[in-house]
Amino acid sequence: MDIVTEFIGKHHCISYKHKNYRSTSCTAFPTDHLKKKGT
Repeated sequence: MDIVTEFIGKHHCISYKHKNYRSTSCTAFPTDHLKKKGT
């Protein structure tokens, strides 16, 4: 599964992509565990 971390404006967004499934979650205030890049 691919995890894409991106910043859209002042929002911190993480997109999970797995086969045909995609989920994007955004938060205005990133937490410490969201700042760390996953492998």
